[in-house]
Amino acid sequence: MPAMSQATPSTTLQIAMAHHRAGRLAEAESIYRAILARDPRCAEALDLLGVIAMQVGHGNPAVDFMRQAVALSPDCARFHSNLGEAYRCQGQLDAAIASLGQALVLQPEFPAALNSLGAALVAQNRSAEAMTCLLRALQLDPRCTNAHLRLGNILMERGELERAGDCFRRELVLSPNSADTHNSLGAVLGMQGKTDEAVESIRRAIALKPDFPEAHNNLGGILIDQGRLDDAIACYQQAIALKPDYASAHSCLILA
Repeated sequence: MPAMSQATPSTTLQIAMAHHRAGRLAEAESIYRAILARDPRCAEALDLLGVIAMQVGHGNPAVDFMRQAVALSPDCARFHSNLGEAYRCQGQLDAAIASLGQALVLQPEFPAALNSLGAALVAQNRSAEAMTCLLRALQLDPRCTNAHLRLGNILMERGELERAGDCFRRELVLSPNSADTHNSLGAVLGMQGKTDEAVESIRRAIALKPDFPEAHNNLGGILIDQGRLDDAIACYQQAIALKPDYASAHSCLILA
């Protein structure tokens, strides 16, 4: 690997991206910033700094970096898509949908943008439109992160339990340690009356993510179905301890 002082700008960026892909975020960020010190108009470095900011939960800086990248390279679909995802993670759904829509104008068959747009539309309760986006994203790239999960949750709400369960199982092949997916699969299994499998799946979700109030609440519901009242009450109480304003858990506890 060439010394940084001897590397071309393109090589330097590749070195930073290699650190980034390997999860060495501090090293990658340092190099991206060094690139920008030499060339403040390097849109790629700005976008990737935004990606790092989003990865570490710094939403506002992520949006700021990505907006600068888009301003410098307005014809880059990936920059618009990343900005849209950053907006979505910040809860700025209208801005997210606008940015993701622009990404798809520039590159109509863009799985990541379709996936993020589907997630934003779900958050706006526009499930039919979201489903169209997610199905297309998965046609283009069956490995889209969380797309099977998002599609499965829509299908579960529509009562299409077999299809939903298939989606969750596909997601678990890609992301076996996804607590959200284990929880959703457990919910579907519970609705299908497969309570032992449901308990196993939701307990797996809790093992992966102990501070998961929705999973504790779901487990309580399954245990009620099994006649295990005391265990169910403990689950509802744990859900409330984690999320004191959790209305569903309070209601379930009153009715238990």
